[in-house]
Amino acid sequence: MRREPEEIVQLCTDHGMATHGLRSRMDADWGLYMLEAFTGAIKGQDEESAAAEVGYHHHTSSEPRSLYNKIFALMTGAKHILTISTSGDPRNRREVDNLKEEWIWGVLRQGDDRLRRMMQPKLLNQLAYYIALRGWFFGRSMLKKRLNGGGAVVDITPWDPRHVYWSLGEDGLLWCVYKTGRKASQIESEYGLRPGAGLRAPGAARDAEELLEVYDYYDEEHNIVVAAGEYLKSPTPHGMPAVPVWYGNVGNAPLVSGASGSDIKTTSDIDWGESIYSATRDNYKLGSYIASVLLELLSRQRNPPKKIRSMDGTKTLDQDITKTGTDISLGPGEDVEAMEFIETTKDLAILWQAVQGEIQRGSIPYSAYGELSFAISGFAINSLNQSIGSFVTPRLDAALSAYDQIATLLTGQYVMGAYDVLSLSGYGQNKKYFNIAATPEQIAQGGDHRFYLEAQLPQDDLGRLQGASLFRQPGPDGRPLASDDWIRTEWLRMRNEEDIRDSILLQEAETATPKARMYSLLRGAINAGDMEMAKIYQFELYKMVQQEMMQLMLMGLAPPQPQQGSNGGTPASPPGFPPELLPLAQQGVGPPEGGAGLSNPGSQVPPGTPRPGAQRSVAERLAAAGLGGPRG
Repeated sequence: MRREPEEIVQLCTDHGMATHGLRSRMDADWGLYMLEAFTGAIKGQDEESAAAEVGYHHHTSSEPRSLYNKIFALMTGAKHILTISTSGDPRNRREVDNLKEEWIWGVLRQGDDRLRRMMQPKLLNQLAYYIALRGWFFGRSMLKKRLNGGGAVVDITPWDPRHVYWSLGEDGLLWCVYKTGRKASQIESEYGLRPGAGLRAPGAARDAEELLEVYDYYDEEHNIVVAAGEYLKSPTPHGMPAVPVWYGNVGNAPLVSGASGSDIKTTSDIDWGESIYSATRDNYKLGSYIASVLLELLSRQRNPPKKIRSMDGTKTLDQDITKTGTDISLGPGEDVEAMEFIETTKDLAILWQAVQGEIQRGSIPYSAYGELSFAISGFAINSLNQSIGSFVTPRLDAALSAYDQIATLLTGQYVMGAYDVLSLSGYGQNKKYFNIAATPEQIAQGGDHRFYLEAQLPQDDLGRLQGASLFRQPGPDGRPLASDDWIRTEWLRMRNEEDIRDSILLQEAETATPKARMYSLLRGAINAGDMEMAKIYQFELYKMVQQEMMQLMLMGLAPPQPQQGSNGGTPASPPGFPPELLPLAQQGVGPPEGGAGLSNPGSQVPPGTPRPGAQRSVAERLAAAGLGGPRG
């Protein structure tokens, strides 16, 4: 739909008013994250009490920022897994799915590279940031053709949900606008014109440093950019089958409407998509208030109020007498006395513990990071650590939804065939580098993608390994409860299950038979460069092969003899052996002249000479025993 600039601005204004409560909540959570100074105002406090806080010491808790840092680390450090087909798919089908997996990893990497060039954090870091603090996520994903014809650009741009305006229909987004503030000089650099001297309205151009509101509008057909009531980008088809925006919120709470008289008004938009402070934002302020009271009392003990007596009651102190070494002169009837210290009620400690307990139950317990105020059992620690999953899982599910929508939008646009073949590179499931150029037809043949984000929780890996061991134990029928492929893919969430299976089989094959083990040792010695050791293993392997051939010959199962070379030379060398380890005959070197060519030449003597120690004839043995015949 073609819209005028004034119409787009009015759409954003109306939607901003309708979601004022939600955006106000985002601003308040932003203040917690930025550690805005606590002023003493807490929930339920009247204006007079809030105004009376002026002049007192106040403490600002840093726990909101610490909680964000922990959640950010858990989300960005999660194990990122992408699968398309199950482990039972045929190999030829798996090759197609592997190609699509590598294509998705490649476009995600190109998107991250583009964000880095723009001096922005990568996609997962920005998702963790907005999901944690805003409770929502928005962004744009599309392929863009370069102006110079150098191929397509992968555009994956996260948006700040605080400044996104939208409208929903029966099938999802009808339109979406992202509002940003930019200087007139930046607008001119990007769009080639400065508002005020552009396409529609005549007049003087804006000052280069003037900050203007830029509205980036998308609907099911067009993309429009406006600023200062003018088109920066006139209605242009974006070439996507739907609005090229991915979006969502955190949690399972729907948008609920309640009746107010004869009108229906939204009552829960503030809680529609919650941040990490949903259960603790008021407790943080109450904790800061308690700490402020203690800080004020501490400051009074350091410089307590003083009671001064004088004859006429007008004496004052010109200096701070609480500092070390300060002297003061007092006349007749004058005296200075520190007033009695004010102590807080003993119930304050009980309230402080209650507030801290609610903060831990509404966020991440301190025990997850080894911080314990008192001794508790190991079972209690594990129970507390398990609560981390209930806090982190909704945020990871939101990030997974974002990745799924991004992959769906980009693959859907690519398979339309409007772009040249993308050349992509990166690291695939097995953490091996790839460089592919997949056609739209090949990507269209791949299966459906599915993402996983596995947070690395305390003791989580150990628990999964123990569970995997239980799955392999025989059940009541004597069979394992699950196959190895299922354990690797579904339970352990391994990304490269096929390579792991092949590696295990190869490892077993290397030691399955004595000959295979000897060959593995030989190859290891060769790879290590120890040629002397390699010759020993080569000789032992050669003996094994010869013994095996002799046994087969005795059984009448001798294999065919090796073919002679074309020049009548020696047989071809066995595969896998370097030339320096082969016998001289297979190296093409004939035996030397004389007995030196024998395997055990011994001493060289004339022909016919008996071998020393050889048995004598029968007659000679009889004669030596004195039993010679009549003829002597």
